[in-house]
Amino acid sequence: MLNKKEKYVLKTILDLSAGKSTCLLPPVEILSKIPYNINITKKEFISILKTLEYDGYLEFIESDSKGEKVLCITLSAKGLGFYREIIHYRRVIYFKLGLTLVTAVLGFIITRILTML
Repeated sequence: MLNKKEKYVLKTILDLSAGKSTCLLPPVEILSKIPYNINITKKEFISILKTLEYDGYLEFIESDSKGEKVLCITLSAKGLGFYREIIHYRRVIYFKLGLTLVTAVLGFIITRILTML
């Protein structure tokens, strides 16, 4: 399971890649799209990318283009399916919340019926 910072970095890379499996992105552009309440330093950013690479979400290569660092990022099938993973996780949470609510209401109704007898 990815932590909060890793999720934001991967989501930002997916948004900037526009559905393509390979893209060239400067680290500054990726970091500028991440919300300000998520504090990520450049060292931490590279370690997050290495973690995502180790987990099989993407592969990246750092290069210099006219003095500016550029990342060549190749998203794997697991990385491209990250949005599906988020949607599935939300569905599971909503199902559990709904089941808990139904069980609570049903328990309340059964308790009321039994106290009336």
